[in-house]
Amino acid sequence: MPGTFSYTESTNTIEVTDGTEGAPATFNDMLHADRTVATTACSVNSGAELKAATAIANPTDVTLTYPMRPVNEKALRLAITTAANGGAAASGDETVDVYGTTCVWHYLSGASANGQKVVPIANNTHNYQVGDTVILIDISNPSTYETDTIASISEGVSITMTNNNTNAYAAGDVVGIYQTEQIDTSAAHGTFWTTVPYGQIAKMTFTGYDGTNTAKVDQPIWGVVWEYVADGQYKMDCIVKIGDGSTATYFQSKNEEVYFSDGMYITVEDNASLEIGDLYESYPVDGSMWSFGLTGGTLTVIAYGDDDANFYCYGSRIHNRENNKYYFRTGNEVKFVDSILSYESQNTSAKYEFREPISTLVFDRVHFYNMYAPVFYSTPDTFTNVYMHRQYYGLITGTSTTGTIINPKMTSLSTDLFTGASATLTIQDYAESWSDVSIYNGDADSITIAEYTCNIHVANSSGEDLGGVYVDCEYAHLVEGSDSKTYKCIQDHTAVDATHKPITGTDWGDYWELYSDTGGYGDWNTGFAYKSGTAEWTASSVQTDSDGDITEQNITVRRWTTTSETEEARIHKFTFTYGGDTEIFDEFLIDAPIKWHLEFPPVATMLTAIYNKLPSKDYLAGSADSDGGFDSEAKADIGDSVWDESATDHVTANTMGERIDEIRNDVTSIGLTGSAVGVTADSCTVTTGTEANDYTSTYTINETYHQITAVGGVIDFYYEFDIGTEGTPVSATAKGRVDEGSVPSGGDTCYWYAYDWDASDWVSIGSKDGIANSDSDDDLLLVVPLFSQHVGTGANDGKVHIRFGGTGLEANTAILIDHVNVQYANVISNPSIADAVWDEESTGHTDAGKAGQQMWTDVDSTLSKIKRLGATGEG
Repeated sequence: MPGTFSYTESTNTIEVTDGTEGAPATFNDMLHADRTVATTACSVNSGAELKAATAIANPTDVTLTYPMRPVNEKALRLAITTAANGGAAASGDETVDVYGTTCVWHYLSGASANGQKVVPIANNTHNYQVGDTVILIDISNPSTYETDTIASISEGVSITMTNNNTNAYAAGDVVGIYQTEQIDTSAAHGTFWTTVPYGQIAKMTFTGYDGTNTAKVDQPIWGVVWEYVADGQYKMDCIVKIGDGSTATYFQSKNEEVYFSDGMYITVEDNASLEIGDLYESYPVDGSMWSFGLTGGTLTVIAYGDDDANFYCYGSRIHNRENNKYYFRTGNEVKFVDSILSYESQNTSAKYEFREPISTLVFDRVHFYNMYAPVFYSTPDTFTNVYMHRQYYGLITGTSTTGTIINPKMTSLSTDLFTGASATLTIQDYAESWSDVSIYNGDADSITIAEYTCNIHVANSSGEDLGGVYVDCEYAHLVEGSDSKTYKCIQDHTAVDATHKPITGTDWGDYWELYSDTGGYGDWNTGFAYKSGTAEWTASSVQTDSDGDITEQNITVRRWTTTSETEEARIHKFTFTYGGDTEIFDEFLIDAPIKWHLEFPPVATMLTAIYNKLPSKDYLAGSADSDGGFDSEAKADIGDSVWDESATDHVTANTMGERIDEIRNDVTSIGLTGSAVGVTADSCTVTTGTEANDYTSTYTINETYHQITAVGGVIDFYYEFDIGTEGTPVSATAKGRVDEGSVPSGGDTCYWYAYDWDASDWVSIGSKDGIANSDSDDDLLLVVPLFSQHVGTGANDGKVHIRFGGTGLEANTAILIDHVNVQYANVISNPSIADAVWDEESTGHTDAGKAGQQMWTDVDSTLSKIKRLGATGEG
């Protein structure tokens, strides 16, 4: 049996030592230690001493120092040990009379005053009968017991006696079927066992002893560990101490309900570890449910100085029935993962406090429920996906504490967050509306920061990872003006109401410009230093690595400062620089974590560059042709006639000029946003899987999903897109997730394919692991490059096929697609433009008033004159 257990009667404490992480001590081991039974004699080491050895006079009524604890057995035989102790040997007339209850007995659930007949019993059973003789025992003064007969029974409520009570009884006193016996102890001093088991003892009367002889009373078990369900449900009637402060100790609770009686608790000592639940491949399994009923005051789970104590709670719940502070004052590792910490009420004492120093403090996917607040004086190393619900405060940070909470959820709170004096609290990747967040800062030095993580991947136009791209970011402040509209700072200044405040300040227009006709973005703060373009991080310090990724950055979007909850709101601009090229994404109001997959330079930039490089007049100038036609100067003149025409002329419908103007408009109308022309799916073919909704659900991002669920462990389907006969695919974009059929996550992987029309085969372009119990927060936006081989020709001209699927999947695993599209470009080349100009029929552009008519008239006239000159020999 792992672990070494000892029980101290005076403090009602079980101490456990030894045990290892591989072979930990458990409650089942503790139960077996509690049930150690003495077969011939009973002592402190083999059971529990209810009465220490005491000199006995003749006659003497003896009451037990400690009440009996028969736990599940309901009744126990007791051991009475007598000794001469220097006095007379047994003389032949010594006896002990025992008065108590049988195995049918209960604690009173309420008071029964003197002169009453009714005793309340909440857990009454059918073992009582009208007419039974019962004994009433005042636990605080058991020798003043009384007996009576039952007149009537109200099941589950009370027992009514025949006579009025002589004594007053309180909740926790005892009633039970009365029994008594006399034990003959006259043969010789020694150990004598009661002939019948008892539930509780009122008194023992010793007769025939000389005043020097001693007697003591023991029960054969500790009687403080109850087991209601084998290896699964326990009640603890004692304090549990994990470790002795020096011996390496490991204790674990798995798949158990553990109920600590009122006033009982657990502590973890130095060099000891307590683990509730377990981990399997980093995921919690086999969790337990613990319940405490400690009233008032403070319980120190880990005390100051116990720097090597460890507390782990995995996939478990710790519930507190009463109001009491639970302190973790120090420790090596304190970790809560996928667990619930709860109270019965939001009383000011109903809180967990994590003091410092705790070397490693982790909260991951933890639910704090119905308490005053969790309080942190030690900075958590991890505080991710924490849910705070129905509390007075969602979270309190102590004085001078610095902490970050990632992706929290806060509901039904009086005040969401309290930031202590001189403390800084950062809220990262909060999914809800910031306007609903209630912040209280403890003093003028308190700061609460709202920020989002920023992850950016950059690839070139061929889809290859692009390293060396500089990514810069700067912000400008937003405030709500006196007209309830939102304004953006355009010049740095320290706010003076009369001068700067929009729209009542005398010069506000020099410092602010209208951003939105609606408000809600930032409070006006007199004396605050507003910024129009301040770097979020040092310029040129963030650069993509060889994989095309930047190091994750944190971007502040709001700040609350001073006790008045002044709110600071920001809008952002991103600048991308590579090889002399620069792209700017301006006026981003960031309201979610950034996970961008970008192409550099964007498609629109490339198209604009092509347009700007269309043939000039110099392209047309050349040497004389072989039949003595135009020389270089003449050709240059014709080039001038074509290319120097006004860009606003020659746009009549169905002319070449209109066609070129249309190309120019299409190119220049594409904003520099990184977007190519995109199309949604024309159809979807489901080869294997059960379909919910159809492909039209993917047209917009709205969390209405096209869902395909596995059949026989297989999912296989593809979308068809039509990008036209002149289109070349650039990339494919999909937003969605793989919902795994059961925990743990990561067991299923689904793949993403594009059809290679040249190779006549599917080519993998990505994959996604499943997430069990997923929701829309787990959706991922993926962008992958496509190339010319991914578009069909001939009968399949313009067709692009994008496929999703997986094999060996769990039952109920599904692929959910919120949106999917294909981006493409119609590539324009210099030769094609030249062909469009020079291969046109001359008869197509001869209408009056057109540049074409003028050009052909001049050319024909010039050619005629040259030939005539050549024939006559003029010139």
